[in-house]
Amino acid sequence: MSKFWLIVLVSVFSAFICIALLLVILGMGFNKADEVVKLQNQKNGETIFLLKTAWGNDERMAIGLDDKLKGGFGNVYPEKFNTNSSFPFFYKLNNDTLFVYSAKFQKPQVDNFKTYIKLIEMAPSEFVSYCKFVKYKKLGLKIFPESELYIIENFGK
Repeated sequence: MSKFWLIVLVSVFSAFICIALLLVILGMGFNKADEVVKLQNQKNGETIFLLKTAWGNDERMAIGLDDKLKGGFGNVYPEKFNTNSSFPFFYKLNNDTLFVYSAKFQKPQVDNFKTYIKLIEMAPSEFVSYCKFVKYKKLGLKIFPESELYIIENFGK
């Protein structure tokens, strides 16, 4: 084999390795949600994740037992509470129950949660009343996603 073909072969192989490594590194970043809140249930030792991600025009949120949530229409998570909404919601972990206010989550097909997840729907007017004068804080509630905090606290003003 001539020196020229050996250099071409090594160059092509090196380029292939670099591209493969780049795809692996980028792919790792897409497995996790864009915004994550980790909750620890002290009663049963369970860790619960509130997740939000966006991929193109697909925004979604979920409640799961891991921090994996990819955007894109082909990604399905039957083990999570899922919603295709990115509208903020209130939540509170109290004893062995996670209370979720205002979000329209679909219950998981495969429910491995030890913690009871109580979904509480709110009328839009009730949601606004919780935003006004930060009433939600007085009730011990938090907001998810946290990036929407400014909007929520100024929503009813």
